[in-house]
Amino acid sequence: MSSGLVRKPHKKLFYSSMVSIFYRSAKKDFGKNINLAYLGGGYVMSLNEGHLEWMTHIRKSSADAGVELSICLLEYTLAPERPYPRQFHQAIMALNHLQASGRHLSNIIIGGDSAGGHLSLCIISALMHPYPDANNPLLKVKAFDRLKGCFVISPLLSWDLSTRSYSDRFSADVLAPYTVQEWGNLVRDNSPLGDEISQGKGWGMALDVPEEWWDNMDVVDQMLVTGGHEELFRDHIYQFIDLLRRRTKTSLASYVALDEAHDGPLLDFCTKSNQSKTTQLITEWVISTFSMPPKPIDN
Repeated sequence: MSSGLVRKPHKKLFYSSMVSIFYRSAKKDFGKNINLAYLGGGYVMSLNEGHLEWMTHIRKSSADAGVELSICLLEYTLAPERPYPRQFHQAIMALNHLQASGRHLSNIIIGGDSAGGHLSLCIISALMHPYPDANNPLLKVKAFDRLKGCFVISPLLSWDLSTRSYSDRFSADVLAPYTVQEWGNLVRDNSPLGDEISQGKGWGMALDVPEEWWDNMDVVDQMLVTGGHEELFRDHIYQFIDLLRRRTKTSLASYVALDEAHDGPLLDFCTKSNQSKTTQLITEWVISTFSMPPKPIDN
């Protein structure tokens, strides 16, 4: 399923029967620094105008700060037409295409909101643990190259709906437990996700496998995790932040806004509201990350 909103304001970078990538850049061609955005919608909804305005804001703010940045958007297939791992494979193909075009991981930030944050973590997992499916693409990593950064905003991290934040009543949150359950079923049904989790393989769900899955996080220079205190995913977000701080050496920034619910930055642009602190933080983090020299890689 495609989104006309994406095709009109963004140029097509790559298209096949499996994957579509669109980009927005100040130049005719996309530049050196790239934000590859895996955007949200519960895997059941396409990109919307708020997503596009948000990504345009990040690009323009980066330019104002002296950082030339191209935004690439993956248009992935939706559930239930295609359950997991189709979107995961498409995300791998998008990153592989950028590398095949001469771009280095050290000049690429990946990131997304909600389901897009979940998909970004699938990619981090694939960088640590290649996905063993002979019928689908492996993530190709050039020697001595490492992803510049990854940001995840209100990511889906677990199928456990029993945490306190799921039972609290958040009048501001756009999600309900029923919605998470029903949309989750569309992604999980007729997929290998349950078997992967039972085998301790965390490609598809970060917190439902043993913590040691995340021990080899030396695949990304900078990491940003954000969420809202008034959202269902709050407890899982805090848990994941704690896990990364305890078990990895990746440079991690995190922020959970006390006055925000699920996917606050997207709501800022959908409702044309003043920018929240989270929105400002993400933009500043992208600019700061691209301004840093790459970290040395141990041989």
